[in-house]
Amino acid sequence: MNWLLVVAKAVVGAPARCLTDRAVQSRHDSVFLWGTCVVNVVGSLILGPVTGAVATGAAGARTQLLLGTGLCGALTTCSAFAGYRLAGTV
Repeated sequence: MNWLLVVAKAVVGAPARCLTDRAVQSRHDSVFLWGTCVVNVVGSLILGPVTGAVATGAAGARTQLLLGTGLCGALTTCSAFAGYRLAGTV
């Protein structure tokens, strides 16, 4: 049943990555992948407090699955792959 929690937030994270990446990248006329950089930083800024909250007992394992693995996983991992693919390195 835990995989449903991950999928539920991944469904939110993947489109958020795509939309954010495109919005940021369209504002910059450079080869550097600004959109990928922004979504990875945002994912890290979300993941840090979530991990800290779980480690201290302020949040449970479900929160970590929903936000950490599901949302941040889809937000950052897919963006890195998409960025490399767009740059022609994959």
